[in-house]
Amino acid sequence: MYNSAAYLRECIDSILNQTFADFELLIVDDGSTDNSIEIIESYHDDRIRLIKNVHDYIGSCNILLEEAKGRYMARMDADDIMKPERLATEYAYLEEHPSVDIIGAKAELFGDSTGEIGLCLGKVSAQEMLHANCIAHPTTMMRMESIRRCRLLYEKEFIYAEDYRFWTRALQHHLTIVNIDASVIWYRLSSSQVGAQHVYMQYKNTKLVQSELSRWMSREEEDWAQKNPCSLPKTDKLLTIIIPFLNEREEVARTVKSIRETTGDSVEILVINDQSNDGYRYREDLKEFHVSYVYNHQRLGVAASRDLGVRMCKTPYFLLLDAHMRFYSSSWVQRIVDYLKNNDRCLLCCQTKFLSKNDRDEIVLLKECPQTYGAYLQFHRDKYLPATTWNEQEGCPGHLEEDIAVVLGAGYAASVRYWKYLKGLAGLRYYGSDEAYISMKVWLEGGRCVLLKDVVIGHIYREAAPYKIYGEEEVYNDLLISYLLFPLPLQCYARAISMQKNRRSYYIACMIFKENLRRIISLKKYYHRIFRQPFSMVWKMNLSHDGPDKNITINLLKKIHEYNEFTLSHLPSHNGLFDGKMAVVIWLSHYASYTKENKWFVEANTILKFRK
Repeated sequence: MYNSAAYLRECIDSILNQTFADFELLIVDDGSTDNSIEIIESYHDDRIRLIKNVHDYIGSCNILLEEAKGRYMARMDADDIMKPERLATEYAYLEEHPSVDIIGAKAELFGDSTGEIGLCLGKVSAQEMLHANCIAHPTTMMRMESIRRCRLLYEKEFIYAEDYRFWTRALQHHLTIVNIDASVIWYRLSSSQVGAQHVYMQYKNTKLVQSELSRWMSREEEDWAQKNPCSLPKTDKLLTIIIPFLNEREEVARTVKSIRETTGDSVEILVINDQSNDGYRYREDLKEFHVSYVYNHQRLGVAASRDLGVRMCKTPYFLLLDAHMRFYSSSWVQRIVDYLKNNDRCLLCCQTKFLSKNDRDEIVLLKECPQTYGAYLQFHRDKYLPATTWNEQEGCPGHLEEDIAVVLGAGYAASVRYWKYLKGLAGLRYYGSDEAYISMKVWLEGGRCVLLKDVVIGHIYREAAPYKIYGEEEVYNDLLISYLLFPLPLQCYARAISMQKNRRSYYIACMIFKENLRRIISLKKYYHRIFRQPFSMVWKMNLSHDGPDKNITINLLKKIHEYNEFTLSHLPSHNGLFDGKMAVVIWLSHYASYTKENKWFVEANTILKFRK
C-alpha cells in the first residue's frame, strides 16, 4: 500500500470477512505519507502483519513474496474489494489442481467505469500473453513452492508492467497459469492509479516484455539465424519479389509456390520472417523453392521489413507482396519490368482479386467484393487521417493502365533507385498506413501511381490478422504522415481527430513522436527539398472520387453563403483568434478570395478598425 487511506479500511474489511479464515494478512507499506499506517494499527486482528518499507514499489512487492508464510499467496491491491468467497474459491481450485501453479480470475469494475474483466479463461499460453497481459494481478493466487523454486521476483526494469513480466517469466519456467471462471474482486478504476499516471512508461515496458517473450518463443529460429546470416547473391535477373511475413504458417510457401509456377526461376524471391513465434517450420516449407530467407532478430513490422528487403535487393526492380497471395499468368513479370524500364519515377499497383478460404481450406472468390481500381484517401472526421478506401470507379475504361491516387492490397512494384530516393517507408512503425504514405510521396515528388489492370494477383483476405496490430503505433504512423506531408491546417485536423478518438493512444503516439523528433525533422527537410507538387494536387485527386468526403465538400460549398450570413449576424463581442472577432476577420478574408468580391475584405478591415 502507498497513501491508500481513502480506500484502505474498505479493502481490509473485505479481507477479514472472507468465508475462508485460515490466512495471514501481510501488508507492506511502501513509505506512505498519509495516515495509512494508523488505519492498519487501529485493527486488532492477529492475522494482520504489517511491514514498513521505504518508498520502493518493486522492492515492496518482492518483500511480499519473501515474507509470505502460507502455502499459497493471494495478491491484493489496497484500493480494491474482495468478494466474500474469493479465498475459498481460489484455495479450493489449487488444492484440487496440483499441476496448476498460478491462477487468475475475473473482476467486476467499479469507480470511474463499470463492467467486468475476464480475459482468456482456461490455461494461459505464451502466445496469448504475447498479445497482451491477460492476468488481472489483484485476482491471482500463487503456489509459493513453485514461485520460490523458479526464484521468481518482480523486476525494477519493468516497473508499471512488472506483473506482466512476472507472468511471462513464469511461463518461460514452464509453470502452469490458469484463469478460472469466477469473479473474485471488485476492481476500482480511478485516474489516480499507477497505470493511469505513468501510461507511457507502462507502454514502453509492456513492449519490452513482449519483445523478450517473442525472442524466447522463437529461440530456435534465432539460434539458426545467428549462424546463417543472409545475403542475396549477385544476379542478372531484373525483379526481386519481397515477402515479409509474421505467423502466416503454410500460406508463405503456398504464395511462393504460386510465384514459381507462373514465373519459373526468372525472379529472385526474398522472404523476411519478422520474428514469427507460432512454432511453424517455415524454412522446411520453403526449401524446394530456392528463396533467400531472412530472420529478423527484432520484430520490425511490415514497413521496416519492406525497406530492409529493398536495401538487400540486387535487382533494379522489386515487387512487394503479402504472404497470402496467388498468381494466374506467366506474363506478369515481363509486364512489370517493361513498364518500370520506361517509367522509373513510378509506383505500380497490380489489380486485386479478392479471395477467401472456406471451411475445407479451399480458396474461393469473394463474390460480394466489387471490382476495384486502386484506392483513394478520405478526409473526414469519423476516421483517422490518412484513411484509405478502395476505389470502385474505373478512370480509363478500355485501357490496360490508369493513374490512381493510392496503391492498396499489397502487390506494388517500383525501381530500387526511386524507392531509395523517396526514402521508402522511413519512419513508420510496425503496421499501418504504408500504402498511403508511399503513394502521397510519389505524387508530391512528381511521379505517378499507376494501376496495371492486366496484372491480376489474388489476395486472401481474413477476418483477423494472425498477429497483434498495435493501436498506438498505428496512431503514431498517422501523426507522422500528417506532419511530414500534410499542410498545417490538415495536420492540426488529423491530430484533433486522433485525440478525440482515443486520448490514451494519442498521448502515447505523441511521446513516441517526441522521442523520434530529430529524425522526423530531418525527413521533413529532405522531403521539402525533393517535392515538386503542392499538396492541393493530392487533395483534389482524392476528392475527385465519389464518396462521403466529396459529398461533404459539395454540401459545404452549397451552404457557404449561408455560413457567411450567419457569421456576420452573430458577431462576437471579444477579440479572440479562435472564436472571436479575429476569427471572423480570417473567415471574411478567405470568403473574399473564394467569391472574388472585394467588399468582404472591406468588411474585414471594418471589424479590425472598430475592435475594442
